[in-house]
Amino acid sequence: MKKIILSLIVALTTTGAMAQITPTPNGDKTQWTFGMPAYDVEITTELWYKLDEAADNRSLSDKTNVFLKRTLQAGGWNTFCAPFAIANPASVFGEGVQVKKLSTASISGNTLTLNFDDASGIDAGKPYLIKLNGEDSVNLAADGKEFAGVTQNYTAVPTTIAGVVSFRPVLVPESLTANDRTKLYLGENDNLYWPDADVTVHAFRAYFVVDLGASAAPELRIVTNFNGATGVAEVRGQMSDVRGEKFLLNQFIYIRRGDAIYDLQGHKVSTINQ
Repeated sequence: MKKIILSLIVALTTTGAMAQITPTPNGDKTQWTFGMPAYDVEITTELWYKLDEAADNRSLSDKTNVFLKRTLQAGGWNTFCAPFAIANPASVFGEGVQVKKLSTASISGNTLTLNFDDASGIDAGKPYLIKLNGEDSVNLAADGKEFAGVTQNYTAVPTTIAGVVSFRPVLVPESLTANDRTKLYLGENDNLYWPDADVTVHAFRAYFVVDLGASAAPELRIVTNFNGATGVAEVRGQMSDVRGEKFLLNQFIYIRRGDAIYDLQGHKVSTINQ
């Protein structure tokens, strides 16, 4: 689905003398005649197209002026990819934005370690992690973020660490099968989840494929390193009722997911604060 915006640029060129004001006697009054020069008016149209995260946009791959329908949430990491390069991410996502690319990875027992380095720009078709600076989300289309003169390329370029993991960009919506525990995607509280129901991953995101076989999760632990800052999380099932029902008890908020109860950091709790 495309969004067309007509931008009218009017070029005015005078083709005669400057405006003339001529007095003409008319009885006891004077009639004033105003003469205006002629103008040539040139109208230029610019077409802008919306790339929708829920659609296959490859039919618009020859378009050079586009909007990107994609919202990035504040307060955590977002996976991201685009079918065109973004040389200066700060001009799109705001000053202080962090952009990370997978550099190395390793597996030891049931622990997968993912190491990320800073990325100064975004290459077409490659996957990244992005963290906004501030408390406001960024809705690229609604915020009027324009990408002018881009060259689109829908060839996915995953970052693959042989025998360990692949960080795969999603340029066209992709379906993940329920209980495929080798597929992990970023969810709430910066945790990685495998789908416990069939799910469609929208475009302009990315997910991980672990080279461990179907028994990899949920026992798998993920260690993420961002320039020395380390985080540890367990892999859990996601979808269905995983987001769960939030409830308040003694001034603490919990999430009930089936028979289990979690705190807002995603940690499973065996007891509730009374």
